[in-house]
Amino acid sequence: MIVCMAEAFVLAGATVYGRRAAGSNDGALLLRHGFLPAPGSGRIAPMDAPPIRLMILAGEVSGDMHAAALLRELRAAVAPRKVEVFGIGGDALAAEGAEIFAHTDQTGVIGVWEVLRRFRFFSRLLRRMTRLLDERRPDLVLTVDYPGFNLRLAARAKARGIPAAHYICPQVWAWHRGRIPKIARSLDLLVTLFPFEPA
Repeated sequence: MIVCMAEAFVLAGATVYGRRAAGSNDGALLLRHGFLPAPGSGRIAPMDAPPIRLMILAGEVSGDMHAAALLRELRAAVAPRKVEVFGIGGDALAAEGAEIFAHTDQTGVIGVWEVLRRFRFFSRLLRRMTRLLDERRPDLVLTVDYPGFNLRLAARAKARGIPAAHYICPQVWAWHRGRIPKIARSLDLLVTLFPFEPA
């Protein structure tokens, strides 16, 4: 049985949010929880406010599709304010206008051996994404699944005072429960796919 470890994340201090019903807007929840600047805050009208800068990291095709759907929801929630997106993704995020620095064709690897074989590539990519954190200072880093790489960058973002959210809860078969507190300290928000997961 695959069980989400959201309760352990709560105990470790991360906020956990799960879908409450079909069609719930996971883009809007980033606003509700204060992880992105609200549209029209202060005296600036939404259309005149600076764009929201979002770094999205989706290293696999499935994560790319989930991230693109969330991005559409977020844009609907903040319209007419613009959302600028850059990071790692595939065709779905690119179709939404994201600036892709590494495509899922390059990052979608299977198995430990393949990861080890491409260790230098992933090390360079992690350094490049870290430089982008410093250069662009996004309003939020949103990591989507792909925890081995993404949670390392999330930790670097949070260390720089940049909020980090992880979309799609790590599962018991992939992440031993004892590692969860350390992982949770790298995140400000964990977004689960299903309403039963935070229980």
